[in-house]
Parts: sequence; C-alpha cells; structure tokens
Amino acid sequence: LNNFMEELSAKLYDVGILAKLMHSEVSPKQYEVVPVYSPSNISADQNMLLLKILNEVAEKYNFKTILSEKPFAGINGSGKHNNWSMATNSGLNLLDLTKTSPLVFLCFFTSVLSAVDKHYNLLMAAVTTLENSFRLGGHEAPPTTFSVYIGDAMQNALLNYLKTGKFCVNTTSFIPNKPMSFSIKQEPCNRNRTSTFAFTGNKFEFRAVGANQNVMLVNTILNTIVAAELEEINNSIKTHGQTALENIIKNNIKKHLRIVYNYNCYSAKWQKIANGRGIKNYQNNPNIYEYFLQKQTVRVFEKCGVYSKAELKLLQMALYKNYYSSATNMANTFCHMLSTQILPALQDWQKHICEQIVLYKYSGADYVYLINQQKLVNDSILALIKGDKDIHSLLNTISNIGNLKQQCQLCYQKLLPLLDSTRKYYDDIEPFIPKIMLPMPTYRDILMD
Repeated sequence: LNNFMEELSAKLYDVGILAKLMHSEVSPKQYEVVPVYSPSNISADQNMLLLKILNEVAEKYNFKTILSEKPFAGINGSGKHNNWSMATNSGLNLLDLTKTSPLVFLCFFTSVLSAVDKHYNLLMAAVTTLENSFRLGGHEAPPTTFSVYIGDAMQNALLNYLKTGKFCVNTTSFIPNKPMSFSIKQEPCNRNRTSTFAFTGNKFEFRAVGANQNVMLVNTILNTIVAAELEEINNSIKTHGQTALENIIKNNIKKHLRIVYNYNCYSAKWQKIANGRGIKNYQNNPNIYEYFLQKQTVRVFEKCGVYSKAELKLLQMALYKNYYSSATNMANTFCHMLSTQILPALQDWQKHICEQIVLYKYSGADYVYLINQQKLVNDSILALIKGDKDIHSLLNTISNIGNLKQQCQLCYQKLLPLLDSTRKYYDDIEPFIPKIMLPMPTYRDILMD
C-alpha cells in the first residue's frame, strides 16, 4: 500500500497535481487525496485526470479503485468535498475574514447565502444521480435536504450586524467552573460534516458531489448564481452608493439565514425545521432536473452569458439519460444474478432439503423443521421468479415509452420499489441459508459504471 501511495504521489506530481494530503478515511480501505487549491477550471480538469491515474496505478499493484458512490451496503460511500471560494486577480481571498474589511467580507459572504438559498434546488440537481443518492444521508455524506453551515459565532455576528451595524466574530470560547479560568482560541467556524454547504473559515465546502462526478457543473452553477447576485449589488452601488450595499447585506441576512442550520442535519428535527421553512427534500427523485429549465434559472444563466436555454435543455436531458441508464442497468444486473446465481443456488438447496426429508422419514426421525424450511424455500423461489418476471415486464413497458422524463419517473416510482420488494424475499430467507452460500448483494451493491 505504501508503494502504491508513493507512486501515485509521484505520478500526480509529474502532471502538475500537487497532492497536499493523503490519509485514511473512516471506512475500511478508504483514503482521501487533497490537491492544493487552484483556479476552478484547472482543479476540475486535474480532478478527472487524478481519477484516471488512480485507476492506472491501482492496477499495477493488483488493487481496484471503487469509485462508485455507494458500491456496498453498510460501508461508507465515496464522494468529493468541493472546496470553493472567490479571489481577486491578485489572489486575495474574498471569503477570508482576516484578509478583507468587514464590509467587503459581508458583501461577498451574504451574496453566497442569498444565491444558494434561491438556487439550492439547482445545486442539488447537479449532484443527484441514482448512484449518489444511495450515498447521501449518512456516514459523513450530507442528507438530500440542503443546508448551509456557518457556525454559531458567525451567525451571531450577522444577527448583531442587523441590530447595531457592527460586525465582529467572537473567536474565543470560555470554559466556566474550572479551577483557573481560561479561554480556548478557535476558528470563527468549525466544520459540520452533516451539512451540505459548510463555511470553514475562508471557503465553503460543498460535500454532496459524488466520486464519479465532474465538479465543474457544481462550480459553474456556484459561480453563475453568485455572479448574478454581485452584479445586482454593483448596479445598486453605482446608483445609490455605499448605503445601498449596507441595506442589501442586511436584507440578505434577514431573508436568507433560513437556509442556515448549524446542528445535526441527519436529525428528524432538521427535516421538520426544513419543511417549515419550505426547503424541499427530493431524495433521488429525478423531477429535480426540472429546475434547470425554470424561468429563474434560464434568466440567470442567459444574463451571465454562461448557458442558453437550449444548452440547459441538453444538460437536463443528459442528466435524465444518466438516471435512466443507471436504473435499467441495475435492474438488468439484478435479474441476471437471480437467474444465473440466486435461483440455481436456492433450487440446489431445495433439492438437498427434499433428499434430507426422505432420509429422515425412513429413519423415523422428526423432520418437521425440514418441512417448514422446504416451504420457506419454495415460497421464496416462487416469489423471486414472479419478481424477476415483473421486473422484465416493467423494463419492457418503460423502454417502449418515448419520453425520457416519463421513463425516469417510472424508474423512480415503480422500478426501484419493485427491485427493493423483490430483494426482500431473499433477505427474509438469507438467515436460514447454509453458511457455504454467499449472501445476495443488493441491487445498490452492483452499480454499473
């Protein structure tokens, strides 16, 4: 493993990718590579090149890099933490509170809050693939209900700015009831691993991107929606001066702190709060792709000269196509496993039980348990055969529909639940299967590239 890591570092360095950090992750045999920050388009290209090099070096050492977002049930998925900030052409980080004036920082910081609150559905649509939806919601992956983490210190500073017009972030925590009073110096914000979009002191970390995804789509959306906010601010300042900026900052704080939640986003409490605030949870519903053609989206992207309506339509169709292909590939693989592995194994077990019943019967031994087991196996085989037939029938129905959006909806509404319910028949019998028989993977475990 050390030789693999050393060669990977050398290969990355040779092509100009500086891997600042590599370390073990929570899941077994899971590792993280963190390149040094660079301009967004360069980072995106380097990220895709890194995946290619990763596969090439792994093969040399007889390893396999599993880049599917959730290849195994019960094991952490694989994703990307997209660290995003804004800088001037001289390299000044505009989200670094220690490097800019309070007013400049507030201008850019609250513009980000405003942009993501208005367009969070679009950001989630960009990372909603069928594979990634199985990863989101646990094990350090954020849930599918969007939230922004800024930390209590920053939130209190923003609220205080509303009241007094003064901005100061308290970075010191006091620990009372100790023999000697002392304080701990801390960052203005700490990292919340359950938040979708966390502010970490001088950047935002978008944690929902899947392992196989290109980060450029998310960054293009972030850059565009924030640019639209800043353009409006610029126009107001030209007309009304600095007072307009202060009013816009306060208005952004009033309206858009609703997207902020600093606590456990896995909790039912956050889901309840989010519902009350009108923040939707789409889970893996492909309907979310409709946000690419909303009037608000088209207006912003055309105004900024990034995408035309026709290009957004093509992007939307590509996401629908990817979702449809993933769902049908899973279903076909599931059926193939049923017919070539699972059902033959169960039928062999069924035959073995029948032979044992005959032996027990002629020996006079009690074989009631075997009879019950035989019924369980028979019922499971019949149910799995029916499930296999129903899946094929539904796949045929879906394939004959000409509308890609409707195909995705049927996959979401009928095909995925049918795969789950068919799988359950095997789950019910699995505890009784002899140890020599391998457990059946879930269809989520067999994600196709």
